[in-house]
Amino acid sequence: FITDHRLIVTLSILLTVSFIAGRLLAGRINLDFPHPVMLSVLMLTAINGAVRGVDHYDSFYMFRLLILLPMVIFIIYYNLKLSNKVIEKNLQFISIFASITGWVSFANYFLIGGTRNIVGWYSQNPAACFFGMIMPFALVSVLQEQQRTKKLILWIVLLGIWTGIFVTQSRAVYVTSIFTLGYVAIKDKRALSVIMPILIAAIVILPTLILYRLALMFGVGAHTDWSSVGRIQIWLNSLELIPEYFWFGMGIDSFREIYPARFPLGFIRAVHPHNVYLRWLFEFGIFGMLAYTYLLLKPLRLSFQKVRKIENKVWGSEERLHVSLNAGMITALLASVFDSPFHQPQLSILLWMYLAFLLTLNQRSLASARHEI
Repeated sequence: FITDHRLIVTLSILLTVSFIAGRLLAGRINLDFPHPVMLSVLMLTAINGAVRGVDHYDSFYMFRLLILLPMVIFIIYYNLKLSNKVIEKNLQFISIFASITGWVSFANYFLIGGTRNIVGWYSQNPAACFFGMIMPFALVSVLQEQQRTKKLILWIVLLGIWTGIFVTQSRAVYVTSIFTLGYVAIKDKRALSVIMPILIAAIVILPTLILYRLALMFGVGAHTDWSSVGRIQIWLNSLELIPEYFWFGMGIDSFREIYPARFPLGFIRAVHPHNVYLRWLFEFGIFGMLAYTYLLLKPLRLSFQKVRKIENKVWGSEERLHVSLNAGMITALLASVFDSPFHQPQLSILLWMYLAFLLTLNQRSLASARHEI
């Protein structure tokens, strides 16, 4: 999760080498590719996006960090067929890292006044999405733990993640986190006791925040909310670009060059369309966007089916793991309507790890169901 891209590349290479070495030692060199058609479509459209990019060096650089490396990590994690316990350990490590980041960023905010400054992150918005993805798992971990000392530690972890979301001041993640916390509470009633203070605060604060931001958008107040006004303008202008780039896109990271040239009088010099689905469309074309969307929604749908089947039964760790992964993914996908967080290597890799975890759990669930039949 370090922002130094060279370290990400190095760790990815080491992971790949160790995986291949382990397979060779075990005498098993075959690989499983889940949804091979969609993975192939995404890779081909991404290669096309790299070739069509306005700045070839930049487009191929982004292709390696945001498509190639995460895809390799996704395939490795999927082929490892990790147990629930190992998946939980992976997520525990990530949640502890997120909590430390949140607490350190809060100390920086409180002592120095580093507003919206998240330690180790280039931008607060991808950081907010990162916190939002891992927060449901941290919540479920608190619910599952029975031992007092460990439960206290998990509370500190959860509070650190909530603190990180607070420091980001991301309206999108505020709202989507409340939505997904409600989803977890509906699925597991015990979650209400944990999140009730947050829900009460949200009921009181969110309407005021929304009205305040709306007032700023229309110039009522000390200053205009150019962030919101600019986003609306970018989305409306982007709609005019869709017919031209609908089929094959404009190339990876080309929006930053094409948009200002087409709309020189815009409020903001947009470097991306501030909506991840529009960004996927502009970078990969309709086929790439559909492939990306399918790969995200397919495991979620399977996972929802799994959760529905066990609603009237006793819940175990696997069911709670499904719910926490679902809720984390929902937070990220809803927040992505208002920004483009997955275009940072850390978050892109985390997204594909989540997909691998969900697919592994779903494959195991399907195999178990077939065995019962």
